[in-house]
Parts: sequence; structure tokens; C-alpha cells
Amino acid sequence: MFAAVPYMISSFLFANPNVTLARVLSYFPLTAPTMMMLRLPLAEVPWIDVVGSIVLLLISIPAALWAGSKLFRVGLLIYGKRPTMKEIWLILRSG
Repeated sequence: MFAAVPYMISSFLFANPNVTLARVLSYFPLTAPTMMMLRLPLAEVPWIDVVGSIVLLLISIPAALWAGSKLFRVGLLIYGKRPTMKEIWLILRSG
């Protein structure tokens, strides 16, 4: 769903590709790939936006894999029980 947000605001983006909302979504990992692909052909995107987006994506990939693996491992142990947000937070903080 988050990856579709840039498409939803694309008409606004065509008018001004370097608006603050577009720049913020370029750094958010769930919307960054789509937003940068929409922004690059429309205007001169600052190199700091391109490099920053790539760096944040490269940092977020291992973090998402780590969090997902911890939740999956514990999720196998509590099969049949839906974890609360508090339990998820405690699982991720446990190491």
C-alpha cells in the first residue's frame, strides 16, 4: 500500500517534482524506490536526494531482515496466538 502513495499523488508531483512532500517520500524506505523513479525523469533531482535515498534503503534492508527474522522465530513458538504491539516491541528489544 505504501508503494502506491507516489502514484496517488503523481498529478501533484508532475507540477513540482522537488516539493517537500516528494523529497520526504524519497527518503522513506517503503516509498523511496517508486518516488525516485517518478521524480528522476521530471526534473533535476539533487544528488544528495539520490544518494541519501540509496543509503537509507541499504541500511533499512538488513534492519527489516533482522526484525522479520526475530518476529518469525518467536511467531513459530506462539503459534495460534495473535501477538500484541507490546509483545512485538518486547521481542524486538530482547536482543
